[in-house]
Amino acid sequence: FPATFGKQRCTIAIMSGLLNPLVLPPVMSLLVILLWLLIITFIAVLDEAYHKLQAQPAAELIIELVGIGMITYLLISWTTLYYIGYPLLILLLYKAFKHKKAKTS
Repeated sequence: FPATFGKQRCTIAIMSGLLNPLVLPPVMSLLVILLWLLIITFIAVLDEAYHKLQAQPAAELIIELVGIGMITYLLISWTTLYYIGYPLLILLLYKAFKHKKAKTS
């Protein structure tokens, strides 16, 4: 049964500690890639904050970023149950790209 084999392969890959997106099915691979990008970005932000700021402002910045990320995640994930989150996510991405474009100009 191919479906059972694929499910077992994912379970075995995760349980054995292999978070290699190359051995997983496409959807699971995308999830693992995004998870790795999130972890790498967080480590880079930590490194930059603690090398360019004093300890207290760096800690405040990290706490604020984590809080904003949690609130955004909860808002988008809870409101997608009622199909309101999708337009909110599009609006959020539009505002973020518009802000970045204005900042670089």
